[in-house]
Amino acid sequence: MITCLFLCIGLAFANEDVVTVNKGEPAPFSGTLLSPSAAAKLLATGETDLAICQAEAEKEKAILTAEFNLAVSNKEAELAACTLRFTEYEKIYLNQIQYLEKRAVSPTWEKPLFFVGGVAVGIGVVALSAWTLDKIGN
Repeated sequence: MITCLFLCIGLAFANEDVVTVNKGEPAPFSGTLLSPSAAAKLLATGETDLAICQAEAEKEKAILTAEFNLAVSNKEAELAACTLRFTEYEKIYLNQIQYLEKRAVSPTWEKPLFFVGGVAVGIGVVALSAWTLDKIGN
């Protein structure tokens, strides 16, 4: 049994970095034995991969945040343009309505003037007709 233990220990220090030990073999547990260099490589690779993953995730987050902020800014600009355009159209429409209302409503002095003018023209026509008939009759 001691020879098997030395054999396994010898295998652990062989050129291989990873040694698998099964239950029932002379070892206190089942699992995988790593040499210090293999364990260091595994830890370093894990930390490096984690750092790379975090950096990529932060980069993607920053890109998505920037794209989202750009989209929000573009929509805010569109809203401002639409609001400005609506305000300008509303001013134009209100000015046009006021202009048309002024043209559609006749002044209050216009009707009495037309009545007096019509009566005066009528009196003038009757007077001229009477004078013409009087001259024709003489």
